[in-house]
Amino acid sequence: MPIALFLLITLNYMIASVRMADTGVLLQNSSSVESMSHVDTVCMDKTGTITTNRLVFDGIEYISPDREGTDRLIREFVSSTGSRNKTVIAVEEKFGKTECQLDDEVQFSSDRKFSAVRVRNGDSYDTVVVGAWPFLRDRASNPEGIEERLSALAGRGLRSVVFFSGHGGKLHEGDDISLPDSLEVIAVVSISDEVRPDCKEIIQSFTEAGIDIKVISGDDPETVDAIFKIAEIPGERKIISGEKLAAMSPEDFDKTALETNIFGRMRPEQKEQVVDSLRRQGRYVAMVGDGINDVRSIKKAQVGVAVQSGSGAARSVADMVLMNDNFRALPQAIVEGKRVVTGMRDILRLYLMRNFTLAFIVLVLLICLNRTPMLPIQNTLYALLTVSIMAFFMTIWAKPSDNRDLVLPKVIRYVLPTAVTTTVFALFIYWYFGWCGFVGSSGFENAVTGMMDSVDLSRDALLDKLEIKQDDSSWEHAVSSSAMVYFLIVAGIMQTFLLFPVCRKLSVDGEPTTDRKPQILAVLMLLLLAALCFVPMICIRVTSLFMFPLEQWLIIIAAAIVWFIVTFLILRGKKLDRITDAFDGWIRVILDRNFRKEAEKLSSEDVEDE
Repeated sequence: MPIALFLLITLNYMIASVRMADTGVLLQNSSSVESMSHVDTVCMDKTGTITTNRLVFDGIEYISPDREGTDRLIREFVSSTGSRNKTVIAVEEKFGKTECQLDDEVQFSSDRKFSAVRVRNGDSYDTVVVGAWPFLRDRASNPEGIEERLSALAGRGLRSVVFFSGHGGKLHEGDDISLPDSLEVIAVVSISDEVRPDCKEIIQSFTEAGIDIKVISGDDPETVDAIFKIAEIPGERKIISGEKLAAMSPEDFDKTALETNIFGRMRPEQKEQVVDSLRRQGRYVAMVGDGINDVRSIKKAQVGVAVQSGSGAARSVADMVLMNDNFRALPQAIVEGKRVVTGMRDILRLYLMRNFTLAFIVLVLLICLNRTPMLPIQNTLYALLTVSIMAFFMTIWAKPSDNRDLVLPKVIRYVLPTAVTTTVFALFIYWYFGWCGFVGSSGFENAVTGMMDSVDLSRDALLDKLEIKQDDSSWEHAVSSSAMVYFLIVAGIMQTFLLFPVCRKLSVDGEPTTDRKPQILAVLMLLLLAALCFVPMICIRVTSLFMFPLEQWLIIIAAAIVWFIVTFLILRGKKLDRITDAFDGWIRVILDRNFRKEAEKLSSEDVEDE
């Protein structure tokens, strides 16, 4: 029933989507649910994750002795600039606006890290440049003491911007940006960003799950480090700036990207390079960002995450969006991802074990012996009791677990040995009931008579109902096929105790489950099978199965118990590891080839975008 398999996997994703929506995650790519379960590294911008992104003016340190003139230049800048970011708004709320005529402008860019305006002031011009000190200090005419002031502010966890006066100088030469050669530092403005009250708890939940956290910010790395101290986030912190990264060799860059956890003054392309480096070194990366400068890194990561208050560009390329900027929802999304993969793994084990078993049986009986293994209605009953009902509830009851390895190889390691033992025992049952002397015995005749009486059918009518040709006096195939179907159903239900062992001794990998619902469901399925098999109207008229006496049922049950023990010992002893290892290796080669093609495709798309 491949259609049911697709339906249940879709249902698995749908349940996860609803659960994630309840926690505040808007899914834009359904496959990201599964991808979240593999995440071992979370890269994030400081803003909106560690902090709330509510920027407030903190203070100003005047460098120019003309404080009144400095305030006027600040008002001219916030009144005329087109770079209406939250820093500008915070400064505007403190100093207010003024009427002025804009002559020229350089808008803020994440690459440049500064913005500038030139406005008319009567018969002259005022030029104001605002930005990050490392990108403008070489043009400063009075740099003395600025580094120390900025370091002190960063140590308090404050972000800072430096205001310069260009004394009316032009901003462009033709179409090229050309700042005045000599810029006078007139003020240093500090901005505070509120630390999230639950930041420590969220970061701790990541570290407890074994997930590496890396903060990649455009702010000063010392500011990010100070915020970590203010939030009392434990752990060793290794810090580096974008300037130092840019000067590194590719080998040193990769090593630093892996070892460092705080990156400051990072340009957009550097953020992308860090994510790409981590991916090349085997990390599964989720990137959380909010601005246009995060778009490239969000797109490069295996899982891209944006916050609701972020730019539209960031949200458009993200796989999921944190509604209301609820960063707490991200650890919960990872948990849901693990739950989805667990449910999908259990569903695949149930379905593939049955499908492989049927394939092997068809190969032997239909192709080699020209015998129909079972009727379509019997196959339906087999699927319903062993797979469909069980898989539906497995989807709902799935628990998060460690799923960092690929799903399919792990599934095949269970499916192949189990399918092989099930096929061997099923064929044994088929042979035993067809040629062991049961057909034609007094027990057999009594069973046939009981079946005719229970459904009020003649012998010929019963033959027709069991789809035995009227001129065929041999019952061997009908009896052996029915016995085999019964065994397959019992064994299929009993495999639940292999997948969800009740104790350590019955666990293949030594890890029992604490959830008793799967075992209870298995017992109910066995009781349902018993009820169906002893109701003649269903057993004969609906499923066309032979009704065996109790002593024959005991043989089927005994065979199922022996099958369980043998399968358990093989799985635990890894007797078929050579076969499963070969299949595992083949799958990994195919997946690796596909991943490489996808990476090359993404790289070519990035080149085209540039």
